[in-house]
Amino acid sequence: RPSTLPSNGDREARISIHILSLSCSAPVPAFWMKLFTKILLGCCSCFCCLLTAPIAIFFISVAANSGDDCGACPAGGDMVYNDAALTCVCPICKNETAFGTVQLLCRRKCFTGDTPQCAQCFPSKATVSVELSDGTVATRRMEQLRVGDAVLTQDGFSKIFAFMEHAAEAEAEYVTLKTAAGFELSMTPDHIVYAHADQRPVLAGSILEGNLLWISAAANASSDFATSPVTSMTRAVQRGMHAPLTEQGSVVVNGHLASSYAHVKTLQWGSHTLVSGHDLNKYIHEPLRLACSLVPALCGPKWHSAEGRHAWTQFVLDHFGWLGAINYNHNDIRAAVLDEPSVSSWLAAIVQLAAASVLCVLFGSGAQLLAIVAVVAAQQATLHGGTRRKSARSL
Repeated sequence: RPSTLPSNGDREARISIHILSLSCSAPVPAFWMKLFTKILLGCCSCFCCLLTAPIAIFFISVAANSGDDCGACPAGGDMVYNDAALTCVCPICKNETAFGTVQLLCRRKCFTGDTPQCAQCFPSKATVSVELSDGTVATRRMEQLRVGDAVLTQDGFSKIFAFMEHAAEAEAEYVTLKTAAGFELSMTPDHIVYAHADQRPVLAGSILEGNLLWISAAANASSDFATSPVTSMTRAVQRGMHAPLTEQGSVVVNGHLASSYAHVKTLQWGSHTLVSGHDLNKYIHEPLRLACSLVPALCGPKWHSAEGRHAWTQFVLDHFGWLGAINYNHNDIRAAVLDEPSVSSWLAAIVQLAAASVLCVLFGSGAQLLAIVAVVAAQQATLHGGTRRKSARSL
């Protein structure tokens, strides 16, 4: 290795020589190099995301209504400005003090006002197939499920490692979807369900009559799913709020293929999917799944609140609710930067792409990351194209 440093003492040269000396003395296995690269890229992306987050929040707060012209709440009464949430809300949420709770968990309660509950779940009477220790399969209601139960998912039986909600007596408003196959599924409007011919994860509230849902052919196998059109939709308050998190990420409820997750919309470029809301949610909960696989006690009863919500989910709501609010309003990156551009929408796009990049680098696939890179490249091309056209017009 070189015995002397460059005369100018350049910092980059010192670092390069130090890395070279380490690599010469002890070759590093490819696995550890890849892991180190992922961690380094993730930390850099996370740092950029944290730097831009306060700026995005500032512009979102500036863009919010001042409170004098909030308008009427759809459920009745006048909307009021909530300083903590930085937006106008229905009267029922005027005293809510958590930004994340208002902007993510309680959107229907706070912006529509037709339900007193904040939920992201299934009712107590919903049923799932559970594989018992002797290999037999039994049907269990949601309220009977426990951490460690193996329930039917998209890829066979998978264990529940935690709950986002698990309260048997609480009440919430559910949308009930009935299909031509005779199946019936009740879930909160912001819960994610698999729909359409391409088995796409979407919010239940976006489903329309005639849309296709995916039905399991048998209670003890998930390899065979078939589509069935939605014939009717109703809304009603039902007992119980349950959202089991499976290691696989999905769950078959009342025969329907649904996600374990809720609220997050798919990040897309027009009609092209970059990262689905299901995947983003799964990546966010991946640290919890890994921790619980190493130390099962971390997902025990002590780490769940009285409402059955795990402390990690509550942490995400409390500290990253602002990111959920950005996603809810600007999940279409093309619309944010091209179709309806503004300062706040551009910042929202940048923050979302940065956050999605972090999650994809650490927990996702290369294809998703390439899609995000392609979008960033398209944004840069749009900027350069606009600059060139302005220059040409000036000449």
